[in-house]
Amino acid sequence: MFRKPFFLFSLLVIFSFFSILTSGCLGQESVAKVLSESPASIEHFVEEISGYNTVNVPDESSEYNRESIAEEQSKVYDACLIKLGSSGEVLFEKKYFSEHMSECTCVIQTSDGGYMMGGWGGTYNRPDMRYSFLKTDADGNREWMRMSPLYEDGIYSIVEIPGTGYSFAGYTRSMGNGSRDTLLFTTDFEGYVNPGNPGIFKKVFGEWGAESAFSHVMTTDGGYLLAGSTNSHGEGGSDGYLIKTDSSGNKEWEKTYGRRSTDRFTKIAEAADSGFVLSGYTDTEEAGGYDALDAWIVKVDSKGEMEWENIFGFGKQDVARGIVPTPDGGCAATGPSFSEEADEAHPFLLIINDAGETEFSLVIPAVDREIGNREIGNSLVRTSDGGYAITGFTMQDNDVSTGHGWVIKVSSEGQVEWKKVFDNRTAVLLWSIIETNNGELVAAGYGYRY
Repeated sequence: MFRKPFFLFSLLVIFSFFSILTSGCLGQESVAKVLSESPASIEHFVEEISGYNTVNVPDESSEYNRESIAEEQSKVYDACLIKLGSSGEVLFEKKYFSEHMSECTCVIQTSDGGYMMGGWGGTYNRPDMRYSFLKTDADGNREWMRMSPLYEDGIYSIVEIPGTGYSFAGYTRSMGNGSRDTLLFTTDFEGYVNPGNPGIFKKVFGEWGAESAFSHVMTTDGGYLLAGSTNSHGEGGSDGYLIKTDSSGNKEWEKTYGRRSTDRFTKIAEAADSGFVLSGYTDTEEAGGYDALDAWIVKVDSKGEMEWENIFGFGKQDVARGIVPTPDGGCAATGPSFSEEADEAHPFLLIINDAGETEFSLVIPAVDREIGNREIGNSLVRTSDGGYAITGFTMQDNDVSTGHGWVIKVSSEGQVEWKKVFDNRTAVLLWSIIETNNGELVAAGYGYRY
């Protein structure tokens, strides 16, 4: 059977990897200078961005004047934040007009009841992407935004550090050893990198190839465990990759996981015991060969030793994008499942017990078939009623510009309870979802500026 060569492009869509020009980057000598300057200068490694107010996303009945936005800005993306009640009612929709955060990939609720959003900025036609993060209050109103003064960096994961500030993980091309290196840094509660404060640091990990951290957690000893991929070493073209650091960001150990070709971790979560569960994908022989992927769920202990793995396939391509632990020691995972013909995709829900065995699995029926044939599940959260909320987006073929973000609520038995689809002025794509302390849902991503 003929297989369409859509593998590379599909992964670009799923992970939003961009090919960025290097002409805007600082050279290695300039980078070394930035890193060796006095603490007063290093404190502003993360710079404040001001002058961009939070605005509510208007509905169809609003008097909002689209004509006031220049035509060339109409397809620019801006980060968005959406809050839903437990029954799917919209509590607020916020969008943040700023070229310095055009995509939000992750969100957490902070200890003060607000939210921290992370991602990167850069306009639609400029190779100036740089990581950025934005703090809001409990109602989604912008409090402050910070960004990197360097280019070609991105954030995929945020953790709050009790009593200290925040840690961020992602990738960098502006410094390091290879074409892409793993980035881990911490800030105080105001978003500044000041090495004079305990627990504040910035670290880059990498070798000759490409490394990235797509997720990270804080460990019980105060250190960090980063999950992602590497092609600098390991068994195949790329491998699942874990890096363990101490509380100061110093590497304690690293491990690779995988086979002869493509393996990648996309998310890590602490399990009910002292170990961790990871989601990702692998192209084992069972997956079907070229262009074929299976969802990959791995359980490791606190030292990174694999306890079990579960490789699962629904269709031609299955990518586990999000994972959460369950109280019985197992886990739940979601992601997109592409059909054998590769002409459509739907989100799946996979429940695994503490022995690594599949308890049940399902491909969720069409979210809204009228707006696209590819429905990509990105993230999930276990809700306080024992069910799950899944977020993602629907697009036509591989055209992200046609995307519409959505949230689906599923019961513990896998029954769809409700779904909410947003127009692309509100959300083209939703990357991340969390449940708040009072049982509400918050999803983050980006929408069109117009």
